[in-house]
Amino acid sequence: MGRRLLPLGRVFALDLRNHGDSPHDPSHTLADCVRDVREWVLALGSALWRSSGTRWEGWSQWVCRQSPGPDRRVASIDIAPRPYLPEHGEELRALKTDITGCRSRADLETLLLPLVPDARTRQFLLTNAARSGEGFKWKLNVDALEGNTVAADWASVTGRFEGEALLVAGARSSYVGPDDRR
Repeated sequence: MGRRLLPLGRVFALDLRNHGDSPHDPSHTLADCVRDVREWVLALGSALWRSSGTRWEGWSQWVCRQSPGPDRRVASIDIAPRPYLPEHGEELRALKTDITGCRSRADLETLLLPLVPDARTRQFLLTNAARSGEGFKWKLNVDALEGNTVAADWASVTGRFEGEALLVAGARSSYVGPDDRR
């Protein structure tokens, strides 16, 4: 999506803490993530982002709630700003797999196939594999992600975002249900 938006202006591909090339930290709470994103948004001035499998849109609302000024607007693209049950046990188990002996992407694919049967999920996980010497390593801080409290933190969230909000959902979205509109 970032490459498609480049003709319109500057595009940043931001990873949350413990993801991708972002710094690793033992703490991974909703407050941590909101603070990180808020600092980045304040340094930039404004932001529009599209999630790739995380709760960015919900976090963006929390960033907006904590930011001063009347121009607090947020768009949630195909994910509702509400708590979601953690559903990543299979993925986290796969990310604990030792991949240092793999020599190619095909080796990685073969290794993960029995652990993650869904091809799209497996390909998404493999975006987090990076070359390391002769083999590969995971870029994620799996221990911190496994112990994160984000879902529990979301469950304790109260109050409403007071500002302009836009919710965009695909007709067959599995992330946005009929009750999410309100």
